[in-house]
Amino acid sequence: MNVIDIDAYRMAQVIKQSWAEAEDLVIGSSSRSSIQQIEKAITGRTASRWLLKLGFKWKEVKKGVYNDGHERDDVVGYRKEVFLPFLKSVESRLMEWDENLIPIPTQLVLDGDIEALIIVTHDKYTFNANDGKRFVWTHEEHNPIRKKGRGQGLHVSELLTPIGRLGGGKACEILKCGGDVWWDGAKLLEQVLTKAIPAFEEGFPGCQVLFMFDNAKSHIKYVEDALRVSKMNLEDGGKNARPMRATFVADITHPEGGWLQSLVREDGTPKGLRTVLSERNLWPTTCRRFLTQCSIKTSSGKSKPNPDCLKGGHCCAWGLLALQLDFEAQKGEQQETIEKAGHLVLFYPPFHCEINFIEYFWEAAKRYTCEHCEYDFPSLKRLVPKAMEQIPNQVIWKYANRAKRIIKAYDTGAIYGSESYKSIVSTKYKSHRRVSNV
Repeated sequence: MNVIDIDAYRMAQVIKQSWAEAEDLVIGSSSRSSIQQIEKAITGRTASRWLLKLGFKWKEVKKGVYNDGHERDDVVGYRKEVFLPFLKSVESRLMEWDENLIPIPTQLVLDGDIEALIIVTHDKYTFNANDGKRFVWTHEEHNPIRKKGRGQGLHVSELLTPIGRLGGGKACEILKCGGDVWWDGAKLLEQVLTKAIPAFEEGFPGCQVLFMFDNAKSHIKYVEDALRVSKMNLEDGGKNARPMRATFVADITHPEGGWLQSLVREDGTPKGLRTVLSERNLWPTTCRRFLTQCSIKTSSGKSKPNPDCLKGGHCCAWGLLALQLDFEAQKGEQQETIEKAGHLVLFYPPFHCEINFIEYFWEAAKRYTCEHCEYDFPSLKRLVPKAMEQIPNQVIWKYANRAKRIIKAYDTGAIYGSESYKSIVSTKYKSHRRVSNV
């Protein structure tokens, strides 16, 4: 049923007709005269209850559009096949702390067999000068006058450990945003290399970092010479082709287990898909025409390149080369650089901000700036550092533990927001003296 611009009153007016007529009910286009012709069927209150049962929600209409993608196939696949297995594989190395922030190292770490692994989570947030309280006590004769717009903003890039801000805030970056000044992947990488890693090694000597970032496109940007099928033409050279690094091709028939393949010709021209696949004995000789990339039909009937080919397949040249181990293992610049420095990187699943415990940190900091807002930029510059400093380390530890419970819920197969999910993540209180399920 497709319902547009509907409320309970109008639903009640047309509900009788909707039971007998077509499944598609478009209220927004109904004229007032046609509604008046329909005799009253049910009350608005009854219609409201039925709308709730049908999955509708009564909420404020906003300009922004958000679609919950927690259970989208590709998101669930990444969560189950990459994210959760990775955390499971390093679980024995992860350092934990008690409620007094005293370390609880695992037995393997105590024995000296492995170095402890500590999570450092990252996120960025924007504070604006005119972000004040949304609800205040006012007298009927005196309404507060607010400035228009959100005002100038400060962009904050912060990193947290489970027991507080990394380096006590030394790794934090704050910059005035707007115009041509915005936070990007290059600035983040510089922050990690020049501030985050030195602050970590100073505060946690002999330990290794597990950096955790969200799945933003800027975090998975590739270096210029990365192995990327999408930057290759079918034939050598051509428009938009770029030189790529030499790569090791695994081959069990080779005496050394493989061989080094150059992806540029002697004159510096980038090799094309046909040349690279032929040198690997992968170019099909029986096929009369092997496409560079498959195409799919859009809703308008036009053809466009199939993005699924980049995930690998035998349907076209792009798909076939994307299946090869060296191209499949290519990592983004951020992950590649951090791992060369001796640390690990893991990206959160898309739409899973509840797993990143820094989100609760931002909520507390934002609440502070809103409560103390003075509606000017100089006061914002003073408030933002203070808002982050006033959050106790014990509270950050609680945020991290909540995120751990959420990860545990997903590991059991619970669906976001379900009763099984809530039973693991939240504590239910029967009264102010009794806790259920204990």
